[in-house]
Amino acid sequence: MKRPLLLVTLLAGIVFGCKEDTNIAAVTNDGLSLYWDHEIFGEEGRRFRFEFSSQKALSEQYQLVFQKAITANIITVRLASTTSQGPCQSFPGAKPGCLSKGGFSIPEKDLPPGTYTINLITPSFTESGRLTITSEKAVLDLGANNQFTSSVEQVFPIPRQLLFGSIVYTGSDKTQAANDLIAYLSTLGVTPATVPDHPYRHLSSEASHLATKNWPEDNHMISLLYSMKRSFRDIIGDLKRYVDQTGQPLSIYLYSSLGGEVRLGTTDPLFIYGADQ
Repeated sequence: MKRPLLLVTLLAGIVFGCKEDTNIAAVTNDGLSLYWDHEIFGEEGRRFRFEFSSQKALSEQYQLVFQKAITANIITVRLASTTSQGPCQSFPGAKPGCLSKGGFSIPEKDLPPGTYTINLITPSFTESGRLTITSEKAVLDLGANNQFTSSVEQVFPIPRQLLFGSIVYTGSDKTQAANDLIAYLSTLGVTPATVPDHPYRHLSSEASHLATKNWPEDNHMISLLYSMKRSFRDIIGDLKRYVDQTGQPLSIYLYSSLGGEVRLGTTDPLFIYGADQ
């Protein structure tokens, strides 16, 4: 009885392996497109995110599973397997079809400034590109090929040690409370900051320090942008005590470029100090 069971097991493994290879080939036959950016929020901390999608729509959607490795200045990305997500949603009059996607992240600390070769390996093709990291930005050069493409050429990681956000309130009579809060913030080890006019993912170029925005009916917002000389956690601790003691009638939204996020005042409280705090 053991030998037939073993034979069935081996045959099942062979069939599964062939099916998996067929899926990968179908997904990658026309190549893969890459979207990438720089993220600061979440448990993984500051990192570069890479999200691949198939260039060809299929009637079934697959989750793409990648393996990555960094050796010296070579980043090897291998499409290891696919997992079926089921048939694509159909729409009246249209043939069902959707793109398959999958990706991974690389911690910022694992990509110090330098030039890296990035190799994308699939059962259908192997292509390479060049990723250049500087203190200001990251640039991806894929050359001229049709199988490994990206519409994103450069990414600007938000500078470290920034505190940014806004104060929001309704009623001009609360403007003095907002000004008092800003005056107190200036005593907590922060200084007004400016940043280059780059398309940062989480920081608008229009959100300069103390820029104001007003809209009906009598709603107001003041933008904040500081450089931190203390930890985000310690700054927020002092600020929370101030808000609790004074009962400020304001909604306060603050973020750290190290991944922290806080809501205080008249909003529902939220305290996330970030992976790098």
